[in-house]
Amino acid sequence: IFASEMRRYQDQGRVIVQVSTGLLAVVYVGLLLSFLIALRRFENSQTGMIALISVVAVVKLSDAGAYFVGRTCGRHKLAPKLSPKKTVEGALGGLLFGSLGSVLYFGLLVPLIFGLNQDAGSASDWGRWILYGFILTVAGMVGDLVESLWKRDAGQKDSGSWLPGLGGLLDVLDSLLVASLPAYLCWAIKLMVLN
Repeated sequence: IFASEMRRYQDQGRVIVQVSTGLLAVVYVGLLLSFLIALRRFENSQTGMIALISVVAVVKLSDAGAYFVGRTCGRHKLAPKLSPKKTVEGALGGLLFGSLGSVLYFGLLVPLIFGLNQDAGSASDWGRWILYGFILTVAGMVGDLVESLWKRDAGQKDSGSWLPGLGGLLDVLDSLLVASLPAYLCWAIKLMVLN
């Protein structure tokens, strides 16, 4: 980034903003993406895969839940200046879908796919799964709003054209990137453990 700016330098007044923007993008995407990689490599191959899939499953289910609940019964705007279509009802739907998705993933899919005996889960398991889903959903919503803030400030509707209809690659990854850090911390502090 610095070498590129040195090569292109013409006049004063833009370098600091351009370097800052470039570094922000590298740190935002690179650092947060490293937590997804760390999740995949967590403990052993099986645990790492379960941890990584859990983030994708919970965050994308909460995104879908927020979208469908918001579209069908959303009335109250969540952040009208940043993202006019997001609603409080959609956010609540996302929390419900994310938490329920976490319970279904750990209680049903992990035993089915990975052959782990999670039983039906004790009350403490259910509590941990719901809390994990809640934490990841909130983090994903924050990531989505951060990306909306950047798009509004830049005067852009979409973050790119690589994924037409979905708003761009960053629109798909924003919630996953921000949720990766709290997800990793949940696994690292043993909030999430496999039986």
